[in-house]
Amino acid sequence: MTASSASRSSASDRLGPNQAHLWLCSPERAEALDSAVLSVDERKRRRETALGRVWLRHLLSRYADVAPADWHFETGVHGKPALVSGPGLQFNLSHSGRWLVVALTAEVPVGVDVQQLDRERRVERLARRYFSDPEVETLAELEGEAYYWHFYRLWTLKEAWTKAHGGALPTALGEVGYRLDGPQLVCLAPGAMQGSSQWLADLKDHSLALCGLRKGLQIEVREWLGPTESGPVELSPIASTGVA
Repeated sequence: MTASSASRSSASDRLGPNQAHLWLCSPERAEALDSAVLSVDERKRRRETALGRVWLRHLLSRYADVAPADWHFETGVHGKPALVSGPGLQFNLSHSGRWLVVALTAEVPVGVDVQQLDRERRVERLARRYFSDPEVETLAELEGEAYYWHFYRLWTLKEAWTKAHGGALPTALGEVGYRLDGPQLVCLAPGAMQGSSQWLADLKDHSLALCGLRKGLQIEVREWLGPTESGPVELSPIASTGVA
């Protein structure tokens, strides 16, 4: 990460009350950003976490006339970061493999998760511990690539839901379950999804999921190309529930 003086950026992006902006950034682009914006505490964190915070600060400054170094964060009971004060922005951050991901809304609690498929990981134990019986049964019917894709789709959905609710990972992962029915995402605990939207996509050997605590949330996906640049993202939407 480079280190140079931080300057105030003019806000260029806007969020409607029923919108979520889902941003993706490569670690290489995040490394090119000014890391002098980090707080003392953020500088002590793992490389991936620090990279995410550098990018998050610059990204937030696209939405409000606040310098990247001037954003202040607090941590919830279960570790979810939030802004101490400001323009009513809600966010969530995730990173895995080739992607850093941030979901942004205007005052709507949101959670996001991205996972690179790890075909060497012993996912059977995780499924038995945190998945519902119907989810485990569906997994047992699959093999090879289909098995791993389905596991990680379910895992990202559960993480996004838990993070949107500010819950504790991994204890809350078993509170909600899913069934993929074509483009429809069926929740096995309907009450848990009341008043919320959830969305799932595949992204170049990664699974990506978002949950926002408002029905009919409209999702726009963008790739970060620079402090004032963005571009479309090539991904494959899989399923959604309550998403317009």
